[in-house]
Amino acid sequence: MISQYTWPNYQGPDRAGCQVILDEQGYGGDVQFGKTKIFIKTPQTVFGLEEARSKLIPGIVVFLQKVSTRGRHLRHQKETVVSSGGIFVFCCLSAFCGKKKPGGGLLRLNNILKRIADIEFVW
Repeated sequence: MISQYTWPNYQGPDRAGCQVILDEQGYGGDVQFGKTKIFIKTPQTVFGLEEARSKLIPGIVVFLQKVSTRGRHLRHQKETVVSSGGIFVFCCLSAFCGKKKPGGGLLRLNNILKRIADIEFVW
């Protein structure tokens, strides 16, 4: 998350990704690569990397909260539309089919449902 080249997805080898982060932060000469580990020569390098990371975390948290809130809002809106549609159809059935005209209530209900089907919902 410290480097724009490695965050959020890095497609290259791990060693090259670490090298990009260290070079971008200016710590490229202060480390030595082993087969599976990075050996850091001075503690200031570790503290500098941790500080750079801790500066970015609040922004990422806010972004994730926005995405999560928007997802919950859209899910709730979709559920409301679906449940409202069910209530609407039930009310139409009870209002129009309760009348004593033969077939008249169902024809009106059919016309209303056709008009509802033409409405485009934008998500």
